Amino acid sequence: MIDVNDSVKPVLLKYKTTKKPLRFHMPGLHHTQTRKFFTSCAFTVQILDMCEMLTKMGHTVYHYGNNGSNPMCTEHIDISTREEFLEAFSETHYRRQTVITDGDNANTGWQCAPEFSREFDRRVVAEIEKRLQPNDFILNMCSTSLQDILNPFEGRAILCEPGVGYGYIMPNTHRAYVSHVWEGFHTGKKFQENNGWHNANPTWQDAVIHYFADPNDFTYNEDKENFAFFIGRFNHDKGPETTIQVIEEYRNQTGDDMKLIMAGSGHEWLSERPDIKAKEWLDIKGFIEPEERRELLSKAKVLLAPSWYLEPFGIISIEAQMSGTPAIGPDWGGFVESIIHGKTGFRCRTFEEFVFAVKNINTIKPQDCRTWSVGNFSTLSQARKYEHWFQSLYNQTVDPAGWYAPNKERTELEWLESSYPI
Repeated sequence: MIDVNDSVKPVLLKYKTTKKPLRFHMPGLHHTQTRKFFTSCAFTVQILDMCEMLTKMGHTVYHYGNNGSNPMCTEHIDISTREEFLEAFSETHYRRQTVITDGDNANTGWQCAPEFSREFDRRVVAEIEKRLQPNDFILNMCSTSLQDILNPFEGRAILCEPGVGYGYIMPNTHRAYVSHVWEGFHTGKKFQENNGWHNANPTWQDAVIHYFADPNDFTYNEDKENFAFFIGRFNHDKGPETTIQVIEEYRNQTGDDMKLIMAGSGHEWLSERPDIKAKEWLDIKGFIEPEERRELLSKAKVLLAPSWYLEPFGIISIEAQMSGTPAIGPDWGGFVESIIHGKTGFRCRTFEEFVFAVKNINTIKPQDCRTWSVGNFSTLSQARKYEHWFQSLYNQTVDPAGWYAPNKERTELEWLESSYPI
């Protein structure tokens, strides 16, 4: 268990598997290198974190990705050369997101180079075949974009989608949903495939395991500056226009000169509008590198995330709270499980409530934000849950008794325990 009372100090992953070490195959993404530079791609960050967690737990982890990837793992296998990668993505501008250049900028587009992606999938399958052993795990951290990698191994490996828990991938894939809200949404959702309807085939073997982050990647700070912060893709669903409106109304009502800093890819459509350019208190930075992102999360008085989209989780709220920064989000989607209303931020249903929340942001204590987020969403806090889930799937696969198999080593039932220190 993590010592939540000492949560501002560096947190080390000390948890090791006490069971059979397992073997995992982790494909990276077509459009990024698996490294911390690509923080604009949440899926890439999750692959990095999952590789590190499983490796530190003592499991065997094979990562398959583009040249330049550097995840913590047992073995990294280059799937492309640097020249191939740059040829596919250097001039790509996908969904108005930042162009990939030689090492200094990042693009977060999925289907920007279909021929490259198909060849990537083919090579990953070939490399997994070289290393595959019975009852190995193959993890899909990005839903349908990696589906063609999983298909050839159906019935030959334990297939899992622990990144988000999307319901529209192959029915026999085990899922770890990132929130109970998201599990309920996809459990009840039916989807169309091959002119027929079927559901996501949920089972008891599926799990709900929240997103996690390494607290050491964020700087805890109680000395805040007078600006609000928004970071994410600049599309309507993420609420960038709503964020601007909220801060403008807050300034008008209070006379406070709070500024608003916004960062993320695809910002051009908004930042180039004359009415937006005229707001001297607004700074739209576009894509920012990890160190600047870390600094802004730490210094911001508040994080605003008024997403109109049903967020599976909303990991940015956790990253802000690990920095001691309260988060304000909608009272739906994953934010319901990541923000303690009135303690680590606020959850709102109307425009007026968002403005009211900003007015009252000084009632939130930075230490409460840090303690809550580290205690419940750190790598260490979630490691036990993933360990139990993977071991359970493995045991049910190898034991003929399956679901009914006894476990003589069972000594506790603590893997779902949460920490509520506030």
